[in-house]
Amino acid sequence: MSDDLFQSCIDRFSKQFGAPRAISRPTDHSIAKIQSELGFSIPQDFVEFARKCAVYASWFTSIGQDFDHPIHILNINRQYRTTEYGNLPKDLVVINHGYDGDLTCYDLANIDAEGRISICYCWVSECSNPVFEDKRHHLSYTICDYLIPSLDFWERHRAKK
Repeated sequence: MSDDLFQSCIDRFSKQFGAPRAISRPTDHSIAKIQSELGFSIPQDFVEFARKCAVYASWFTSIGQDFDHPIHILNINRQYRTTEYGNLPKDLVVINHGYDGDLTCYDLANIDAEGRISICYCWVSECSNPVFEDKRHHLSYTICDYLIPSLDFWERHRAKK
C-alpha cells in the first residue's frame, strides 16, 4: 500500500468524523498489553492508522492506554465473549464499536499467504437472547482496503445533503 493511499484514508476518515474523541493513541505498552491479553499481533497498518488519525476511535476500538474506557478493544472483546452478548469465539477480535450487533473483526482463522489477518464482518443479534451465527464475511486484509468502500459511501451520502 502506498503512503499516499494510507494518508488519503486518514484524511478522508478525519474529515468524515470531525473532532477527536478523548481516547489515547496507541503506545508500545498498550500494544504489548493488548497483544498479550488477546493472543495475537495487531496488524501494523491498524496501529499506524490509530497513531496518525486523531479520530480513529470514532469508529474503531481504542488501542491506547485508556484500558478502562468502554470502547477499548479489551473491554469490547470481553463484552462480546459473554453469553449476554453472543459468546463470540476467541478467533474473532472486534475492532469497531459493534453498533447494533454489526461487528468488524480480525478473523484469526483467516490469514493470507503474506501473513495478513482477514478483516471480516459478522453479526450478533441484539435481543433478549443474543446469538452469534458464525457467518464471517471477509472484507479485506488491510485497513485502507476495508475503509475505502465505507468512505466512498459516506462521502456520496454527505454530498447529497
